[in-house]
Amino acid sequence: VESAVPGVQRTFGEATQDPGLMALENTLRAQNRGAFDAIDMQNNAARVRQLEGIAGTDGDMSAAIAARDDYSMGLLDRAMAEGASSAQAAQQMAPLAAGAPVQQSGFAQLREGISSIAQQGAGNPNVQNATNAVSRALGQAGDSVSGLYNVRKYIGDLLNGKAAGDDASARAASRELIQMRELIDSELSRRAPSFPEYLDAYRTASKPINRMEVGREVLGRAGSAIPDQLGNPVLTPAATFRATNDLDAIAAKATGFKKAKAYEILTPSDLSAIKAIQDDMSRMASRQRSATPGSQTSERLSIGERIGRNSIASRMPLGIGRMIEHFERNANEALQEKLAYLMANPAEAKRVMAALPSGERSALRNTLNQLALAGTKGSAVSTN
Repeated sequence: VESAVPGVQRTFGEATQDPGLMALENTLRAQNRGAFDAIDMQNNAARVRQLEGIAGTDGDMSAAIAARDDYSMGLLDRAMAEGASSAQAAQQMAPLAAGAPVQQSGFAQLREGISSIAQQGAGNPNVQNATNAVSRALGQAGDSVSGLYNVRKYIGDLLNGKAAGDDASARAASRELIQMRELIDSELSRRAPSFPEYLDAYRTASKPINRMEVGREVLGRAGSAIPDQLGNPVLTPAATFRATNDLDAIAAKATGFKKAKAYEILTPSDLSAIKAIQDDMSRMASRQRSATPGSQTSERLSIGERIGRNSIASRMPLGIGRMIEHFERNANEALQEKLAYLMANPAEAKRVMAALPSGERSALRNTLNQLALAGTKGSAVSTN
């Protein structure tokens, strides 16, 4: 079965998922690592390219941000103007309201709400650091729409790791920060009726950016910190599964929007690409779990094989026995190299298998399974 990831050529064991062939591949990998390095790096590069296609380049990100600003900034300017007009009208009405019952202003209610959320994180220093920082920013912003909007942007910087300070605190307080931002949005909408329209436009124009953010989050979590010889992060089954099993959570983390859904951000092609990578990783994990050199079963089989060989050799003249061992050792090395090549290049293995009569193909398959079971650390594959 071929991979759905363009450029990936599965090894024979991973393509067939045959337990014996997967075990044989593990044995050959232990003995002839170099035969598999090139195909492993080629396959890893192909999978990384798929994720990079979602993550985009820095130039792609800059262009998408500029396009979003062009699309939405006019609406933001209109909302700010509405907020300024609302504040001016409130000042003009203030003398007329003298002597009327005092009602708590929206700003005072907002501050109480922010303080209440901050108190929810009591006992967690990281949460407290981030929420207290927002409370201080709100206190310094003043009672204006532009000031509130600046606090909103500060929360966004905290969630995206762009604010100066302790990133760990912002990550720990992400839930509380999002709640604070929602309270600020409510107050901004009350003072500037077109602010929700700006938010909708901003979110719509953010979709290409969100897609890249999700791609970068997945690639960062699935890839190793140390690159391979081609300069690519190495994707591993365990890390890839952790990064892709809950894409909605990844989307919420990447975008800072707790209700984010991966299917609304990623394209069907993106989701298919991630699913194809998951399938590759699942096959790789299955192969890695198969019987490996040094396992108890293969050691027992190998001991039996060595006893049989020694018994035969003991009945031969000393010189002939040594000569046979010499030729067998050289033959084993050549066989191991050829088998490793075929396991790492399934297209060639298919060509070889197709060239055999059907009866011999079955016999060869059984022989390969026996070779897999005979694997040991010292001489996993034998011409016997």
